[in-house]
Amino acid sequence: KMGTVPIVMGNSSLYRRHLPDPQSVVFLDDFNTYEAAATYLRTLAQNSSLWEKHLAWKERAFSDDFSTLASHSFATLPCDLCDKYAEEVFPNSKCAWDRNLGLSEILDPCVVEILSRHTLPNDNLPLVNPALGFDAVLITHYTPLRVRKPVMIERVRQTLGVDPIFIEDFDREVLTDEDVKCFGNAEAQMAYIQRVAQKGEVSLTMKHFTAYYYMIQHSLDNVLVLEDDAAFLQADWISKDYDWQKILKDLPASYDLLILSAFGNVHNRGEKITEHIYLAQQSRVASMYMISQKGARNMLRSLPMVSVIDFQMNYAANHKGNQWMDQLPGFHGPRTVNIELYHSEPPQSKQIEPDGHKSTWKPE
Repeated sequence: KMGTVPIVMGNSSLYRRHLPDPQSVVFLDDFNTYEAAATYLRTLAQNSSLWEKHLAWKERAFSDDFSTLASHSFATLPCDLCDKYAEEVFPNSKCAWDRNLGLSEILDPCVVEILSRHTLPNDNLPLVNPALGFDAVLITHYTPLRVRKPVMIERVRQTLGVDPIFIEDFDREVLTDEDVKCFGNAEAQMAYIQRVAQKGEVSLTMKHFTAYYYMIQHSLDNVLVLEDDAAFLQADWISKDYDWQKILKDLPASYDLLILSAFGNVHNRGEKITEHIYLAQQSRVASMYMISQKGARNMLRSLPMVSVIDFQMNYAANHKGNQWMDQLPGFHGPRTVNIELYHSEPPQSKQIEPDGHKSTWKPE
């Protein structure tokens, strides 16, 4: 993920057959002398083409030995046990959880084709302080609102010390009617929100789903997702005495989504887990939230789009039993598994335009 090339000392025979690709590391015992190894490493550090040769494995299929090791090792033993349990609980069910499930098996082919058009970086993601608890900051951005981008860069850098990645694909102007039809289900939208989603709403929702697709592509464990008008209510996310570190400490490892943004005076708390964490099973507003790898897969399983992103989250979490689906007897509903949607309390964000226009949220 960070674009590094490992250097291995010692008996290389212990490692070679377990590599994703023979060129993925540098073995010192491939050289006759340490001087020869040092000469090669100096050349490697100065030759980008040679460096890329050692990273080319990321774009190729893994070796069979490595795939077997990755799927069946002590590192994956807890997940293997969970998978086996899911097989017993959901026999022969498409809802059964499988962390190895490929994107093409989760999504319709046309959705894969759409989301694969994204232009997010393939490597060299910006470094993130591990104390923050997430691997990247992704911002959904509507490119005609150009004034928002520099403001968001400044907000994120100032609070988190991170360079954000902007999701600028899929503006409403470039979406075709075929894209909209593939991504959503108009009949379900009529039943759920009593209207068909507008192209701008489809665009924003598609940008959020691009974040989930990207997470799976790059094996990101946790990502902070912002919309391009999100502002921070706390200036410090690192110090242990501030809210974010307390929220992070209390957050269950099994979480899917943690809603961090406020919406007006709405405090949809749900079941209190700790002072700072509430199991809500519904969104508050999707302008800032953290999502796990499990959450990314669950959200992708909720497609097709049945509403705007906030209500799509409610649908994925089976909020109020999705009673509206009674109108559509043949509709399969979300194929999510054990999804957990939490709220932070207090909220850590609100929506503020670059001109300073603020939301109406106020602390209780």
